[in-house]
Amino acid sequence: SDPGQPQSEAHLSINCIIMDINDNQPTFVNKSFTFEVEENRPEGWLVGKAEAFDIDANKDSNGALNYSFTSASDPDVFQKFSIDSSSGKIYTRRTLDFEDRRS
Repeated sequence: SDPGQPQSEAHLSINCIIMDINDNQPTFVNKSFTFEVEENRPEGWLVGKAEAFDIDANKDSNGALNYSFTSASDPDVFQKFSIDSSSGKIYTRRTLDFEDRRS
């Protein structure tokens, strides 16, 4: 959001998938996650965390999850955000600027 009057905001949809190899599919903790980031936050800013679980998690290596953005995400996602493949934490790749979104 924007401290000016009237306030401005921009929205960006991110699609994330979780992968694992076995017979039990991983499941996201929530059907969707919403995170807010104020503009001008620095590169590497923690935006939020996509969380999932797998019933195999404590049994063997089949419970290891791998998070990534899907190609269905807005193209800006790959330029502006990164996701840690093992934790699901989403970070800014660069300082975000509302005016960049309008161009």
